[in-house]
Amino acid sequence: MSQIDLGNHTLVSHSHLAAALADPKTKARVLAALDMTSAAREQHAADLDRHAVVHADAVLQKAASVIRHLSVSDIVVLKKALA
Repeated sequence: MSQIDLGNHTLVSHSHLAAALADPKTKARVLAALDMTSAAREQHAADLDRHAVVHADAVLQKAASVIRHLSVSDIVVLKKALA
């Protein structure tokens, strides 16, 4: 998969996004979050963070960070790139 450019005006770390999309289990979680409300994404990210800490899963923490910081414009770009 080629790198997805979200642009310069995003809070999402490009390296975290690349890591989250490279792993099938976290990619599925990020893709599912694209259709969630912002409140649901925040809750999902918090749940993932707790799980990642318990299981010492760095990639899951990166996915949680991506989900937490997604903006509407990020979601539009990701949906278009991953369609």
